[in-house]
Amino acid sequence: MGIDTAGSTTETVLGVYTGDRLDGLTEVTSDGADHGTAAVRFKAREGVSYAIAVDGWYETSGNLRLALSFDRPPGNDSFASSQELGAGSTASAAGDTSFATHEEGEPIVGFNPWGAASVWYSWTAPSTGTATVDTANSSFDTVLGAFAGDRIGGLTLLASNDDATDDAPGGDVLTSRLKFRAEAGRTYRIAVDGRSPKGVGGLELHLALVPGPANDPFASPRDLGRSTLANAQDDSTLATREPGEPKPGWSFGDASLWYTWTAPFSGGVTVDTAGSSFNTVMAVYTGERLDGLARLAYNDDATEDTSSSRVRFRVEAGTTYRFVVDGRRAPHGGPRQARALARAATLQRSIRLPAAARSTGQRVAARHERRRER
Repeated sequence: MGIDTAGSTTETVLGVYTGDRLDGLTEVTSDGADHGTAAVRFKAREGVSYAIAVDGWYETSGNLRLALSFDRPPGNDSFASSQELGAGSTASAAGDTSFATHEEGEPIVGFNPWGAASVWYSWTAPSTGTATVDTANSSFDTVLGAFAGDRIGGLTLLASNDDATDDAPGGDVLTSRLKFRAEAGRTYRIAVDGRSPKGVGGLELHLALVPGPANDPFASPRDLGRSTLANAQDDSTLATREPGEPKPGWSFGDASLWYTWTAPFSGGVTVDTAGSSFNTVMAVYTGERLDGLARLAYNDDATEDTSSSRVRFRVEAGTTYRFVVDGRRAPHGGPRQARALARAATLQRSIRLPAAARSTGQRVAARHERRRER
């Protein structure tokens, strides 16, 4: 069921209720946040009477136009009737969300509490890798979410996105794009909604599964050994963030890579991402489980003039340390939320040795500094 005030000459707010007494009404849905005309969509039940209230925004008044439209919602309007995308490495679907609704208990997709017309899809991963999903070529401003779980009340959000990028020619790209790590044989749920209650229209959904970086998950970090000088170079374009993964400081990135290094001595250590092609954040932990890590150090920018990261901390001989590198992005917007750039994450460490090994360590560090200066 759709109700709108399009064509009215005043700013309106709109509410739909059930109930027989003014002091006993239950709100079904409402709209009026855009300081313009209002529109709501909801799943009407046969035989139920609904009360519709229209008012002006604050003290505005004028001519009112109220329109009601009724049509059946799309077949994948509810979570329980998610459209199957199969179990292939690629999938696509097209539809129209004009009469889609929200259902009770439905999770908010990303940072968007204003959507009112979601549709659902399910997909089973044929192999382990990075799944990318987008709504390119859709006719409205979309938001997109990927979830794990079999019940609408027990879903785990894996990734979400509003705008795929905000640096396209002519302005923002209002369709969405996200990525998440998929495990072979596991079924995932994908929700598409509008950015506002008026956000409905023709929808296109595209999915592709590709191999991700080997050290994307916490469980399979790149081992940097026990040497006094170690470096690694990786591309994090297809890296993801896994559920329960700690955020390095104030990072809102979604493309982390993991490394381990075992200290061959006790003393001070410096780790940096100098030479990386994107704005990094980095954190250092001890611990064997993702939900039991203790953070030792964190850094966003090594200096005010650089976007690479550098941490310094003390190590104990024989202890294994875990390093995570991610991108530094703000919580909203295109490239700051889900833009996929070619990212080459270079992780380098130079080590300040304790006194007993200082002479050898100084020669190693000096050679390392000369290489970096070149």
